[in-house]
Amino acid sequence: MATNPNVAGRLALDPGAKAEFYEEDVTIRLTAVLALIEPAIMIFMGVFVAFVLVALYLPIFSLADSLR
Repeated sequence: MATNPNVAGRLALDPGAKAEFYEEDVTIRLTAVLALIEPAIMIFMGVFVAFVLVALYLPIFSLADSLR
């Protein structure tokens, strides 16, 4: 049976226990969400770096072809 914190004399301690529980819950969920998002971020960064690399080298190769 659930006890009433006010009757048990633990009213001041109860909000702290709830805060700790929810803080741990948020931490666990945030870790899980970040673990799912991390591969997508890595793929996006790889595509961005490849785009910048192509954007930098394409004019150089075009200039080399025009000199022939």
